[in-house]
Amino acid sequence: MKKTYKNLSLFILVVFVQSFSIAQITITKNDMPSANQNFVLRGANSSAQDDYQLSGASKTWNFTHLLPTDTQTVECLPILGAGPIIVYFLSFPTATYATKGDDLPLPAQSPITVTNLYNFFKASNSTFSILGFGASISGIPTPIQYDTVDVVYNFPMNFGDIHVNRSQFTVNVPTVGGIVETRRRTTSVEGWGTLKLPNGMDYEVLKVKAVSEITDVVSATINGFPIEFPIPRNETEYKWLAAGSGVPLLQINTTTVQGQENVSSIAFKFTPDLSGLEEQNSSQFSSFPNPADQSIYITGKSTQIQIIDVLGKIVFEQSYNTAENNSLLDVSRLSNGVYWLRNFNGKESSIQKFVVSK
Repeated sequence: MKKTYKNLSLFILVVFVQSFSIAQITITKNDMPSANQNFVLRGANSSAQDDYQLSGASKTWNFTHLLPTDTQTVECLPILGAGPIIVYFLSFPTATYATKGDDLPLPAQSPITVTNLYNFFKASNSTFSILGFGASISGIPTPIQYDTVDVVYNFPMNFGDIHVNRSQFTVNVPTVGGIVETRRRTTSVEGWGTLKLPNGMDYEVLKVKAVSEITDVVSATINGFPIEFPIPRNETEYKWLAAGSGVPLLQINTTTVQGQENVSSIAFKFTPDLSGLEEQNSSQFSSFPNPADQSIYITGKSTQIQIIDVLGKIVFEQSYNTAENNSLLDVSRLSNGVYWLRNFNGKESSIQKFVVSK
């Protein structure tokens, strides 16, 4: 009997250790971006394989099928580097960082324009919030502080958490009109598990769903008569967050029209697994210029040359019947970014990194 209890205790211990090893992660302030960090995101198109609504504990989200369509860079600017320094620094002195945003989409009949937008964020021990934004409103640099701060995350963030936050900002343009935007954001941590991305890597993540019910009330004076027209819309953000990732590893935004949810954008963080592409035996050949814009010259013997992009895909390959001493490669069709040049000389190979910048 004692042996049975001993075996049972050992079994329970093993199960406990295994369960603990795959337990959910916790997201805190330390996992948010900070000033002077840059993040590269890749856009992608939606497909029938996008199982973004899957939720629950110990799930696997497989997005290895995503095909990049474009590259986006998120620059986390120090407050002194965002827009008109004096105007914005005095308005958002407690902000952690700022990012350059898109122009505010307004209907054609809107009496004002909102361009050159900067968003201001603050990460504290308890929340990650949007404090407001600065923009050229009808050509005038204007800081807009939220009347009620938009809380994006509450910390610590764990599976099962649900938070509701209401925010509002007001933009007034004398003699022209204005906008009042109200937002009700319901954020739920609806899943945890493993996220698979096209770079071949797996990440332990929390899945966060944020549903925003938004109403923009635009006011204007036309021919001496004040008018107001509300513009309601619903937006949903699905985000997969990992410890230390800064920005979401994957974010899928959707809009709902007549009860039908449609994907409006997909972006995943570019974190390639390039462990097998370190520079190796790089002294066996040389390449220049670096960065390159049109052509790259290779000096040294070559029987085969490959150019590999940041996702590990071979984007160019050239073989020679006999070893060439010098080669000239056309890189004008390559997009800006980092690449690896792999040079073969018989059975030996060597790798160098280079950049295409036009």
